[in-house]
Amino acid sequence: MIKLLAIDLDGTLMNSKKQISKANVEAIHRARQQGLHVVLVSARSPFGMSPSLQTLGLDEILIAYNGAYALDLPSQKVLIDQPLAREDAHALVHTFRRHDLYAGYYAADEWYVEKVCAEMDWEAQSLKRQPEVVEDLTARDLPVPHKIILIDLEESGRLHACLKDIREELSHINAHFSSPRSLEINHERATKARALEIIADMLELQAQEVAAIGDGENDVSMLGYAGMGVAMGNAPSHVQAAADLTVGSNDQDGVAQAIAHILQKS
Repeated sequence: MIKLLAIDLDGTLMNSKKQISKANVEAIHRARQQGLHVVLVSARSPFGMSPSLQTLGLDEILIAYNGAYALDLPSQKVLIDQPLAREDAHALVHTFRRHDLYAGYYAADEWYVEKVCAEMDWEAQSLKRQPEVVEDLTARDLPVPHKIILIDLEESGRLHACLKDIREELSHINAHFSSPRSLEINHERATKARALEIIADMLELQAQEVAAIGDGENDVSMLGYAGMGVAMGNAPSHVQAAADLTVGSNDQDGVAQAIAHILQKS
C-alpha cells in the first residue's frame, strides 16, 4: 500500500503556464484525506516552492534543490543539507565564466548572481523574486551552494560545451539538463532518490510504500527508487521507460490521473 507520495513540480504538477490545476489540487487533497504523506520534490529553492505549498495546503516536508536540501515545515528543522564542496563550487564558477554563461547560485533560501541579463530576468519572473547581485561568486563570505543552475535562453550549444568540460574536469559532480535551456549542478550525493529514501526512513516506510511522479531527467532516480514510479506523458522516452506507469501530460492533469490510479490500488 502506498503511504508516501512524492511529486515533482515543474513539468509535472504545474502545467505549461506554471499553474496547478483545480483537478490536481483536489486529487492531492483526496490523497491526504486517505492518509498519504504528500511531499513536493523539486529542483527549485525553498522560496521557489513556497507558493505551491500554500496553494496545496501542504505543511509536512519539502525536498528542494534536487534532493540537496530538505526541510521539516512545522519546525523549520533542516533534514537534509548536502551543498557542493566549496572548491568544486569555485571550479564551476571558473568553468561557466569561460563559456560566458549566466549562473544562478543557490544556498538554502538565498539566490546570488554575478550577471544581470535576460536569463536572470527570466528566472526572476518564474520565481517572483530578485537575486542578490554580487561581484564574485567565489568570495569566501558567500555560503556554499546547494545548487548552481546555468541558463542559455538562446540554446546556443554553450550549455553542452560547458557540460562536456564539467564531466572532464569534475567528473564526480551531479550535472543534468532540466530543460534544453538549463543545466543544473549539485553535489554528487544529492539526488531525488537519496532524499526520498531518507525521508521514507524517517517516516518508517519502505520503498514499496512510496510512489513518485515526475517528468525530467532529474526524476529518473526517484522513479526507480519508488515502489511505484509514474512518468508524465510529456516526459522524454527514457524517463517514461524508467517508470512503472505513464499518465497524461502536465497540461492534461496527469498528476490527478496518477493519484486516482494510486488510490484505487491502495
